[in-house]
Amino acid sequence: MDFQELINNRKSTRYFSDQTIDKDVLETIVEEAQRTPSWVNAQPWKVYISSGDSLKTVKRIYLENNMKGIKGSPDFKNISRTEWPKFSRENMVGATEQFNNTPGFNESQITLFNAPHIVYLTIPVGSPDWSIHDLGMFSQTLMLSAQNQGLDSAIAYALVKYPDVLHENLNIPNDELIGIGIALGYGDDTHPLNQGVRERNALTRVLTMID
Repeated sequence: MDFQELINNRKSTRYFSDQTIDKDVLETIVEEAQRTPSWVNAQPWKVYISSGDSLKTVKRIYLENNMKGIKGSPDFKNISRTEWPKFSRENMVGATEQFNNTPGFNESQITLFNAPHIVYLTIPVGSPDWSIHDLGMFSQTLMLSAQNQGLDSAIAYALVKYPDVLHENLNIPNDELIGIGIALGYGDDTHPLNQGVRERNALTRVLTMID
């Protein structure tokens, strides 16, 4: 698959089939993501992939917490969409309307998109903001590698909203911040949540050329 095709085809998948990914394929996409650049080659990331029984446990506890109305407390703090800067809020409008009008969206968040694998990315406690930037680049490289393997993916707050559950059940050390969760698998192309493509800004809205 050429690069242009990778960029154009990758999208956030909100519902996965039950088909699992072979271990060697998971190892390949992480190995390829290791080529990601970082500040002074800090490579601050560590990778935890939850599957099988461990993921069943995480999903069960997440479901229980959601049903009890327990508020999320992610390691990377989130804010309400209404509090984001105006430029970002304007960009969110289309996706928000689509989510609100698609049956099953809230349920998919609670059930972690039926993903057969979830990749959790961490950085050390006390890391500078540059390490968050590095982690973002690593996650993008990982998802493009996954796309090249014919896999689908999605980053979502829902995956990391209860970090205490993840630290305890996935043996992630407490001196690591759980920054990003990526659902991985094979998307169910027939599901309503997987229809459509999010619009991107026109180049004139984001690019300023300075001579």
